[in-house]
Amino acid sequence: ALDAYVAPLQARWQALPGNIRGAIWIMLAALWLTGMATAIKLAGKTLSPWQIVLLRAIIALVLVSPAIVRQGGGVLRTNRARIHIMRSVFGFGGIITLTFALTHLNLALATTLGFTRSLFIIVLALIFLGERLNVKRGLATLVGFGGVIICMQPGSAGAFNVWILVGLAAALFAAAVSTTVKNLTRTESPLTILVWSYCVMGSFAAIPAILTWKQPNLHEIGVILVMAVFSTLGQTCMVLGLRAGD
Repeated sequence: ALDAYVAPLQARWQALPGNIRGAIWIMLAALWLTGMATAIKLAGKTLSPWQIVLLRAIIALVLVSPAIVRQGGGVLRTNRARIHIMRSVFGFGGIITLTFALTHLNLALATTLGFTRSLFIIVLALIFLGERLNVKRGLATLVGFGGVIICMQPGSAGAFNVWILVGLAAALFAAAVSTTVKNLTRTESPLTILVWSYCVMGSFAAIPAILTWKQPNLHEIGVILVMAVFSTLGQTCMVLGLRAGD
């Protein structure tokens, strides 16, 4: 009986243009990833970035473990390990720089800088994916980068904050992640992309996290749990959006 209601909705959804479906998924991803950034801002007050990355990876893998069990050992099977590792390196750089930026900037500014990843994505997609840049996208990109300059306040004496550059670096890393994920979606399932990224990034963070380890209290564990949930939802929506549209 449920299928009788779900099937028409699925048909309507699939009938939408790919870029419309992609845009909806990306807007949902932006919502979840903003929640993740807020949780990182809270956790970063007391925990090191390395510990945050490691705990996020562990909890996220636990959250998707039912899907991993259903799919079996094939979830890590791939012929594109190099691209997965590249995506994870970009992701690791992105989450570390994002954590530092959120720790040293106010949340509104850090989030605004984070959304510039969409502008970097346009440039990277043009260079590495061969996607075309039409006039509307070109103008939107120029206006967007003009907004970045306004946020940086280059003409205000004493107003420039070097951590703004860290926030822009986080956005650039995020754009590189999106570009490599777009490439991976041609052959890999969303679950495979997620599991590879969390396994590799968790491995990168393990030793620095152990060296700077602080036993988290219940409040911190709760914040990390929320962050991991938002991260998993955001990354999943991002992969689905990149698979659907340009």
